Amino acid sequence: MSCIEDASVSNCDAWDAGGVADKVMALATPTVPQGGLQLANRVILHIDLDCFYAQVEQKRLGIPRDVPCAVQQWNGLIAVNYAARAAGVTRHMRVAQAKQHCPELRLVHVQTIGCVQQPAAAPGTASTADADGASTATAAGSTAAAAAARSPAKPAGPAAAAGAAAAAAAAAAAGDGEAAAASGDVEGSALDRGSSKACLQRYRKASAQIMRLLGQLSPGCLLEKASIDEVYIDATPAAVAELAAAEGSNTAPATAADAHGHAGHDPEHDAGGAAAGSGGPGVAALLAAAAGASVVLGEGGLRPDNAYDRLAAAGAVIAARLRGQLLAQLGFTASAGIGPNKLLAKIGSAKNKPNQQTLLLPRAVEALMQDLPLGKVKGLGGKLGAALEALGAATAGAAAGLSYEALLAHFGPKARWVFNTVRGIDEEPVTPKDKVKSINSCKSFEPLSSLPPLQQWLGVLAAELAERMAEDEDEHARRPRSLVLQYRSAAPGLSGGSRGTPDRSIRSAMPPAASKDGVSADVIAAAALALFRRITPAPWPVVRLALVATEFVQQGGGGGSGAAMARFLAEQARILRDIEIQGMLQRNQQQQGRPTNTVGSSSRKRSPAGSSKGTQPAKKQAGRQQQQGGGKQRSISDLFGAQKK
Repeated sequence: MSCIEDASVSNCDAWDAGGVADKVMALATPTVPQGGLQLANRVILHIDLDCFYAQVEQKRLGIPRDVPCAVQQWNGLIAVNYAARAAGVTRHMRVAQAKQHCPELRLVHVQTIGCVQQPAAAPGTASTADADGASTATAAGSTAAAAAARSPAKPAGPAAAAGAAAAAAAAAAAGDGEAAAASGDVEGSALDRGSSKACLQRYRKASAQIMRLLGQLSPGCLLEKASIDEVYIDATPAAVAELAAAEGSNTAPATAADAHGHAGHDPEHDAGGAAAGSGGPGVAALLAAAAGASVVLGEGGLRPDNAYDRLAAAGAVIAARLRGQLLAQLGFTASAGIGPNKLLAKIGSAKNKPNQQTLLLPRAVEALMQDLPLGKVKGLGGKLGAALEALGAATAGAAAGLSYEALLAHFGPKARWVFNTVRGIDEEPVTPKDKVKSINSCKSFEPLSSLPPLQQWLGVLAAELAERMAEDEDEHARRPRSLVLQYRSAAPGLSGGSRGTPDRSIRSAMPPAASKDGVSADVIAAAALALFRRITPAPWPVVRLALVATEFVQQGGGGGSGAAMARFLAEQARILRDIEIQGMLQRNQQQQGRPTNTVGSSSRKRSPAGSSKGTQPAKKQAGRQQQQGGGKQRSISDLFGAQKK
């Protein structure tokens, strides 16, 4: 691990112990390096699409950005644009309440599929079905509606009938005009929640376009899709190249444009001009472009004589370029955070929304965390955060004031993670996640006590699942081995999917594909019905069903080995990147007349190039660090030398 810019190696060594659960109790109280931050040798971007669902619908329907707009699901709001937020409308607000706050609010209903005859609810019984499709954890994605819209007619069957109904719903939802509901203020489809289900097809497809473009614009960088509308990018190799180009230039980088398309040097945002040993006018222009495109957090702004500031400035220029291309090519705005780790980059992206970016320098972290609510810190918004609040710490700064002994007593093996996190310390690497482990389609409804409506729902879910499986096979050349039926029964005396008994499941092998197009929806529906018939006793009344495809296997014989090779090459690139960055930064120091490894005393001395240890052990050491998920890192003192404060 590494520490802040001017921390000694001996302080950094205190962070190197532990990290393994069975050794936690033997750890001494961690020593906090002055300033409290490490890992200032990486440039991590967190790009977060602004009110993503609302943007997708505004783009689809041609609704101007300054018009208040919200995405509706049944009677609640799942996405609200910033124009509507300014009028007091918030997510999860009921539609009637939102219209009171903002009468001119444009409402677009999330896409719905299916048309199942549902038994009438008992008098006085309120519907409490889940808001399917409100998050990426529910049945999200390509549906039977899309399949029916672009495929030839198929033989009739239970899933085919459901698919036809889904197609009709999708056609209404996909029109460019305003298909008003009874109230006259809802665009798209607003079918009854008891007979149809929501899907995220539009948003998943838009997300795939965005991730594909970001990948094309970030060669050599690691991308990790964090959710449908956010992504982490380890932009360190691109930042190294950007900085090297600036050091060899006498002018501003031609590509250093901010998110609005402005480029070049702005004296008002100058980081102090080109000081001796700071890289010359090209670097000064780079810092100015970064400052002009970003809200910079850190005393004194970007400093041309600070090695990490220069690297971070290159990352900020890259983030602005990516955001500019998202807007120019796809029409989406995004906010971004730039920092030395994933935790801080994510905090930064939320600091100045919408359509802005925040550059967090290590020296700003202590003050930033001081008053930051725990709910704003990734991983501390749930039970851990509640436990810290019970100890009297409502902010990260207050939690940092708790003794390590107190954390160890309350959190055991998680104490060190909590200790680090509330100080802005995070070593988690950016890890590409291009394949999901399972694909599902689910729906909650009022209690069902007979087979016909349940069979209809299985047809709707099977149609959606089959379409998503086909898309996954096109992209990843794999098929699932197992089909899982999940079900929930109504709790005694209650109704509604969200208040039933715990979910249970039953599984079987996925039926074989009858053609190269994969398993058909009808075959999946029949297999799911067979699974349900195996449940004894029958779980009536049923309030929730889900079909899950899982345990994927590669097709064609070469897909699996190709994916493994891709992972291996990515790992090797990461190791070589670390070595390259170290060498570049040390060369920078030598050019500036600074010693490269003289700050503090360390027992971890590196062998010079050409010694008996050579470079191979360095590569092996870097490999061991990467295998440990970022484990022991070089201190910032080792890499950068003593920096001016």
